[in-house]
Amino acid sequence: MTGPATEMNVNRRLWVMALLTLALAGATVLAWRVSDTMDATARRASSPPLAVDYQAALAQRQCLTAEARRVVPKGARVYAGPAGADAQELIESVQSWATVTAPSKAQWTLVLDQTGGPCYGEGVHVVRR
Repeated sequence: MTGPATEMNVNRRLWVMALLTLALAGATVLAWRVSDTMDATARRASSPPLAVDYQAALAQRQCLTAEARRVVPKGARVYAGPAGADAQELIESVQSWATVTAPSKAQWTLVLDQTGGPCYGEGVHVVRR
């Protein structure tokens, strides 16, 4: 049987199949996006917030500053070494209390001790010159 009625049924079936395929593709993309969003939310929820990391670093810096101030007199000339990130941390911790200078002019040498000190596992090793 061929004719206008049969061709109309074939066209209608093609349109229905095309719409179902499009709807299935849309549902798949939507489900994928929801799953991806849920994964991202779970990752964010399981990682510590940046504020906690900042507060821990600030508390450690304050502890190192207090430890250095306890040993080194105000205004003393200090050398924070050896050079590197640890020395920079010490310099920032004591520069408001002591004068940071070259090793040859220093009265005190400060070295960051990372072997279990009182400041969250770190401490300041101080040597009077």
